Amino acid sequence: MSASIVIHQAHFLPWLPYVAKLSKADLFVVLDDVQFRSRYYINRTRVFNHDNMEYQWLTMPIRAARGTIARDVEIVFNNHYERLMNKIDHEYHKYDFFQCWQSYEGILRSKCTDSLLQLNVLLLENVFRELRLTMPRLEYSSRLLKGTAIQDRTDRFVRICRAVEADNLITGFGNSLIVHDIGKITEHGVRVTCLDSDEFMKHACPIGVSVIHYVLSKGVEWTRIKVDQIAGLYSKEV
Repeated sequence: MSASIVIHQAHFLPWLPYVAKLSKADLFVVLDDVQFRSRYYINRTRVFNHDNMEYQWLTMPIRAARGTIARDVEIVFNNHYERLMNKIDHEYHKYDFFQCWQSYEGILRSKCTDSLLQLNVLLLENVFRELRLTMPRLEYSSRLLKGTAIQDRTDRFVRICRAVEADNLITGFGNSLIVHDIGKITEHGVRVTCLDSDEFMKHACPIGVSVIHYVLSKGVEWTRIKVDQIAGLYSKEV
């Protein structure tokens, strides 16, 4: 049976290509047993700042020492956490589509989990509900690999693909193509398709800007159409 797979850490309210990539997949394997990557999109995203008219970081306060595994990163419910939500209110409350924030704010204010990974998954599932997209089936790398320590990133991807019988790995156009041995993956019968970066650049989506920016400023329908358009660009075979 043919199956497309995305293997990735769970990002915090990610940018459009991340959502588009998942919308193309049958299975999303969350990397929960790898080292947390700090100062990246796992606990932060970019939104618009109307004071200086540019995009700025929106950062989730966390507790994570050096070397912390992704599934063990904890959210810190402090004043910075409250300011995160207030920041969205401040920057987007005048937009016609601001009411769309209610479902996301409800998840954040419920403080239903102190796990950053699980919160990111909950918010991502909400994105798919709001945009009326089909969320791929969720799996976790720790369960698929059964606790086996695999240091090589490419070997980890190959083992995961074999565990779920995936024959198409969907990836972006950036770091993943650099840090993984694509030839080794394809040797195991897994096709690798990535985002056509040249075509994507025509969509004028600033790097790392959160999907929530587009939902609140342009609406659900505009965002869903844009995600569908970008999803169609995940067709370049490596």
